[in-house]
Amino acid sequence: MTEEMPKLEYCQKMNRKLIIAVTSAVVLLSVCILVWFATAEGGPVLLSPPYFRLKNMYGEPFKHGWGIDLPGFGPTLRFTDIQAHTLKPANVSHSDGHMKLEDGRIAFYADGGGRCLEAIKAAENSALNANICSDNELQKWEVEGEGMVRLVGYSLCLSVGSNETQRAAGPWARRDLLIRLCDGGIDQIWEMVV
Repeated sequence: MTEEMPKLEYCQKMNRKLIIAVTSAVVLLSVCILVWFATAEGGPVLLSPPYFRLKNMYGEPFKHGWGIDLPGFGPTLRFTDIQAHTLKPANVSHSDGHMKLEDGRIAFYADGGGRCLEAIKAAENSALNANICSDNELQKWEVEGEGMVRLVGYSLCLSVGSNETQRAAGPWARRDLLIRLCDGGIDQIWEMVV
C-alpha cells in the first residue's frame, strides 16, 4: 500500500502539470489569434494599381472583390466580352486587370495597352469589349455619385452580373460585366484604385 501511494501522488502531480501546460497553450494560442485579428488588414495584398474594384463584395467567393478583367491570359487573351473577375493577389500574374479612367475613357494598361472599354451598343444588358482607343461615344465614361460608372449621354452604368452568370476562371471566379440602367445598386458602385 505504501508503494502505491507515491505512484498515486506522482500521477496526480503529472496530471496537474499536464492540465497547466494544456491550459497555458490554449491561452497563448487565443492571445495570438486575437492579436492577429486585431492587426490583420482584411484580406490578401491585391494587384498593383491602377484598377477598378466593385465596392461591395457582391458574393465574390474569395473575398478579394470584383474587378474589370480581360478574359484569358497569355496566348488565350481576348479583347471581347470583358468580364468581372476575382481581383488577383499581387503574387500571381495580373497584367490583364489594369485600367484607369483617363480623358473620359477607361484605358487598359499592360496587356491591354492602347485599348479602351467600349460598350457593344448603348442598350440595357449590352456586353463590353476592349477596342483600340478612339473618339467613339461608346468609349466615353464618367463617374457619378458614390461611384456609378455611367456611359456618357445615357442612363446606363457599368454593372457586375448576378451570381447566375458566375463561372470558374482558372482558380478564381468570373461574372458577366455589362451595362444596365443606372440604379445605384451594389452591383454598380465602383472605386478606382490608383
